[in-house]
Amino acid sequence: MDDMSPRRTGSVPTGRFGTLTDLLGRPVRTHDGAEVGRLEDVSIHLGMPHPDLERLLVRPDRHTSLMVPWSAVHNVTDDAIVLTNAPPCGAPEPGPPDLAPAEILLRRDVLDTQVVDLQGQRLSRVAEVVLVERDDGSPEVAAVRLGLMAILPRLGLGSFVRHHSHPAVDWQDLHLTSPRAHTVQLATETAGYRQLDAGDLAELLARLSTGNAAGLLRAIDPERAATAVHRSHPLTAARLLKALGPEEATPMLATLPPRVRADATVHLAQPPALHHRRFRRTSGWRRLPPLASSPPAAPGTGPTDRSDGDT
Repeated sequence: MDDMSPRRTGSVPTGRFGTLTDLLGRPVRTHDGAEVGRLEDVSIHLGMPHPDLERLLVRPDRHTSLMVPWSAVHNVTDDAIVLTNAPPCGAPEPGPPDLAPAEILLRRDVLDTQVVDLQGQRLSRVAEVVLVERDDGSPEVAAVRLGLMAILPRLGLGSFVRHHSHPAVDWQDLHLTSPRAHTVQLATETAGYRQLDAGDLAELLARLSTGNAAGLLRAIDPERAATAVHRSHPLTAARLLKALGPEEATPMLATLPPRVRADATVHLAQPPALHHRRFRRTSGWRRLPPLASSPPAAPGTGPTDRSDGDT
């Protein structure tokens, strides 16, 4: 298998952990064999280039959940996750789990969501999360696999892609776009977007939704934000400045040099390029008025009439 370079593409040596979907759904048992529930999800804390698995979200039944720290895991076998002799912390609770400020769930917030590859500047959907085993035996998140080919093994179609590689993108080269993950990433000081120059930041803004892009501009230094907007496509810049509004956009643009500021400020006065355009083409189709009734054609002038002299 290929060595894990800083860019981490191609095959990934995973050890005994493999992928996230390999773990999901496995029974979680205590050391003496009592079943606690089934693994629903796994949490991590954002902030590290390759974060550890923090907690297991276990479902004893359909209506309750239990968060078990990874430190309580004794072993991971082919058919179960075995806990230590110590009982899991807390009791099952109804509803979604309570997460720490920097904590996200890999299945809910990453798998099958869209991410931006900060190196290739492309927006893709996550087909798989790759886990690797560290020297001390603990697992970490190494990368994600993107695209349709990588999702086929989850559908039981692995034989069709057995001889094809599944390119993996390093975890630290991703910007997450799901609601929870994006919000947590904006508050993370070591997030990848904070290392981008103005040109790459402009590329990222173009690939995010308007709400997410506006939130990212609010999270960075006003001067960097203004420069990135200025480097953006005019339509993207107008969209973002309209989303921020004059109260937020004007102080941000004030950090630019006067001539550059004048060019950027023009976008605030321009209406959105797609203002009032129908995006749902199937909603509200215009109905053409009925054709006006025409007077009956005079004899001999209709397209199918024959003159009396025809034979």
